[in-house]
Amino acid sequence: MTALLAIDNPPPTLDTSATVDFLEGAVWVCLIGAVVYTLWAAAAYVLAQSKGSVTISDGGRVLTGLAAILGCGLAAAAPKLVRSLIIEGDAAEPAVDAAPAPEQAPDTSVDIPWDIIGLILLLAAGVTALGFAVARFRRNSSARKRIAQQNAADHAAALKVYDTVAAAYAEHLADPHSFFERPLLDDITDDRTAAFIDAFANAGHLRTDTVPVDPDRTRRFVDATSLAHRTWIAAHAHATKIGFTHPTFDKRTVERITASITVAQNDSATPDERRAALDAVARLTDGALRVPDRVTTGIRAAIDTAARKQLTTGRAAH
Repeated sequence: MTALLAIDNPPPTLDTSATVDFLEGAVWVCLIGAVVYTLWAAAAYVLAQSKGSVTISDGGRVLTGLAAILGCGLAAAAPKLVRSLIIEGDAAEPAVDAAPAPEQAPDTSVDIPWDIIGLILLLAAGVTALGFAVARFRRNSSARKRIAQQNAADHAAALKVYDTVAAAYAEHLADPHSFFERPLLDDITDDRTAAFIDAFANAGHLRTDTVPVDPDRTRRFVDATSLAHRTWIAAHAHATKIGFTHPTFDKRTVERITASITVAQNDSATPDERRAALDAVARLTDGALRVPDRVTTGIRAAIDTAARKQLTTGRAAH
C-alpha cells in the first residue's frame, strides 16, 4: 500500500529547464550590456584620440569591454551544454511500467545549431576586434612617443635660437660704442627695429625652460624665435649699413666721442681721467643728441666702483 502511494505521489523535482532558461537569459542580458559598454568605451577612446589626450585607462576600458564580451559569450554557451546533458540524462533513465514504444524511422534531418554558430561567430569577431584594438593602441603609443620626442627636439632647437638672439642683443646693449655705430637699433620708430622688438618680446613670452606638453605651443615658440632671429638680422644689417648719421656731428666729432668713451671704459686710467672723458662725451653731445642711459650708466657705475676701491686702498696704505 505504501509502495503504491509512493508511486502515485512522486517527490517534487527541480524544474531544471526553467533554471537553465533563466540563466541563459541573464547571460544574454550581460552580453548585451558588455556590448553597449564596449561601444561607449570605444567612442570615448576615439574622442580622446581626436583631442590628442589618450591615456592608458581609455584603452583599458575598451579591452575590459572586449574581455567582458568574450566572457559572456562563453557563459552563453554553457546553458546549451547543460541542457543537452540533462536531456541525455533523462533519456537514459528507464521508464517505469511503460509500454514499449513503437519503433520509429530514424530522423535523418540535420539539426543545425544556429545559436551556437552565431555565438562562435560572435566570439571570433570579439577576438578579432581585441587584436585590432591592441594593435591600434600600440601604434598610437608609438606615435605619441614620436610626437613627444619631436616636440622636445623642436623646443630645444627653438631655445638655442632664442638664446643666440638674446645674447647678440644683450651684447649690443652692453657696448657703449654700438650707439655711435648702429644708432638705429636703439630707435624704436625705425620699422625694422620695431619689428624686431615686437618679435623678440613675443618669443620671450612663449619661452619656457621645460618642454610644453602641447606641441602647438612648441610650434608657436619655434615660429616666434624664427621670426625674432630674422628680424634681428634685418635690423642689425640695416642699422650697420646706415651707421651714425646726424646733421650736427661730422666724422671727426664722432671719433672724439668714441675715443672719450674708450678712455672712460679703460680700467687702467684713473677715476678722474675716466670722469673727465665721460664729461667730454656729455659736452660733445649736449643739446644736439640724446645719448641713451645705457651708454653712460654702466661706465659711471664702473668709475665710482674704481674710485671707492682706490680710496680704500689709499687709507689702508696710510
